[in-house]
Amino acid sequence: MVLPQGTRSRETAVALGEAAWAEMLNDPNYALVVAPDGYQVPEGVLWPSRSSRDPEADPVNIDHGIPVDPVKAAEMLDSIRGRLHAYYDLGANPDEVQPVAIEPHVEAPLGEYAVHGYIDRLDSVQGIEKGVRILDYKSGKAPDKRFAGPKFAQLRLYAYALGKSTDWVPVKLMLVYLNPQRPGVLVEDVTEETLRKTEVELRSNIDAIVNSYETNTWVANPTVLCNWCEFRFPNGEYPGCEAYAKAVETGAVKVR
Repeated sequence: MVLPQGTRSRETAVALGEAAWAEMLNDPNYALVVAPDGYQVPEGVLWPSRSSRDPEADPVNIDHGIPVDPVKAAEMLDSIRGRLHAYYDLGANPDEVQPVAIEPHVEAPLGEYAVHGYIDRLDSVQGIEKGVRILDYKSGKAPDKRFAGPKFAQLRLYAYALGKSTDWVPVKLMLVYLNPQRPGVLVEDVTEETLRKTEVELRSNIDAIVNSYETNTWVANPTVLCNWCEFRFPNGEYPGCEAYAKAVETGAVKVR
């Protein structure tokens, strides 16, 4: 949805956010986020995951019968409002934005393979024919600018795919962090050197993945994020993940 200039107020954004949240509660994948602690999905009930659902399909709107914890639901809604307010508190003026696409899908071949992704927003860049800014919203806290470089990896991939598959010219990358505790904006220019290095890195990553598959050699880098891995078992068993077992032994991660 792209509202006309002059109507993109803070109040309108919050109202749209509240309406979107109400709609999302009709999706069982999101309703489970605010289900009471300990709620178990009924045996035999299978819902499509967000990642597998056709993005072009109509929104799910079913009576899924999942109980909602009103405290969790209220906290989630407050979080949504807070991030919308943070966007405006950063000094953003949506009336000055000229979006050319919202959530466009980009894909480009890379040797025998392809890279693709969905971009949050593409803005027109004045003074450059077909020039665009690639923008990505983040719900977390803004990192220190000294360590911002790796954070642009995803957007550089988008810039590569955009430049290879369309007539748009990626000029700038923008990360917008909306956590009210530490909002912030990071910007990086796109150059020919940026795109060249991105292609080299992508090819290297693909080669490494293919080699791991062909040799069945997978090197893990256990971190605290292992606590949220789907292969984690709270009973202390770690089938198929020796790296995680080692991380637990050394205290790198904790079994909760």
